[in-house]
Amino acid sequence: MSLNIELFINKGKLDAALETALEMYNKDDITRYEGSYVQLLDQLVYIYITKQYFLRALDICLKKQQFVDVYNTEDVNRWYLEMAYIHDALGEKNEALRKFTSILSNDPTPETKSLTLSNITKLLIDEDDTDSAKDYLDQCILLVNEINEGQENN
Repeated sequence: MSLNIELFINKGKLDAALETALEMYNKDDITRYEGSYVQLLDQLVYIYITKQYFLRALDICLKKQQFVDVYNTEDVNRWYLEMAYIHDALGEKNEALRKFTSILSNDPTPETKSLTLSNITKLLIDEDDTDSAKDYLDQCILLVNEINEGQENN
């Protein structure tokens, strides 16, 4: 069933994906299969964010938190990233900024760090804090150049 959801998502049929996902989500036994349940929660978060149902996405993301492996920094950072996107979309800029800065202090991969820096830049521009935004943008550009140089050398 989860594969069907992915197929619907990939074809842009979000209503069908949501309907299928909710059918699975509402089954009592789905929580017994942790891996499938977490994948379903991921899919629901993606669908809700894409459809701009941000409060629903926040609710699912909070439920997902209990399944995040706190020893896996990429899992933790991905969760913070989702939460930051949702808070930003809800107009909760300070909370979004806190989530983004949590990622920066949690040993992100260079790619995650560059994505986070660019999102912080956008948030600061939205808040008319162009001086701080420029600092983050400069850091992001330097990091992206390092990433690109590393890829060229491989």
